[in-house]
Amino acid sequence: MKCKYKLKRTVMNMKVTTSIILYKSQTKKNGKHPAKLRITYNRKQMYYSIDSKNRIVTMDQFSFNKFKTRFGITGGDLTNILYYYEKRIKEFLDNNQFSSRTNYMSSSQMLKKFIGNSKRIDFRKITPNLLNKYERWLIDRGLSLSTVRCYVISTRALFRKAQNDGAIPLDIYPFGPN
Repeated sequence: MKCKYKLKRTVMNMKVTTSIILYKSQTKKNGKHPAKLRITYNRKQMYYSIDSKNRIVTMDQFSFNKFKTRFGITGGDLTNILYYYEKRIKEFLDNNQFSSRTNYMSSSQMLKKFIGNSKRIDFRKITPNLLNKYERWLIDRGLSLSTVRCYVISTRALFRKAQNDGAIPLDIYPFGPN
């Protein structure tokens, strides 16, 4: 059974079609079937679970990866800065950028130690006040100012990456104006 809601949008001369469908090939524990969002692009169909977060997705150029990121279906915790650290560290490894990889690994480890060895650090938790305390904490541990700067720059770069991915809003940025 299809819902009557359909949206068609032309993106870069390619038609993206969406529809909400009753996904009968899957059955929930209560015996009902879930509703799924079906997106068709370049004659390829992808199905996504519908959650209650009521996200509005706007994109200038469509791709399934970009949609997944904007819709929050990447398999990662998009509001967790440690997820972005892991993702970036893997990219550096894949590109044989070992010095940058080491810097991001060290930055991630120090941030975890400062916060309390957490496996999850929400971007919203990182405030200007927390950053000032973090910098002081790093200096008190004997790190040079240039090392502290590298760690903070890594954190700032991940904020920008998450914002560009649409994972966090632009107003979450504790580093002040550019």
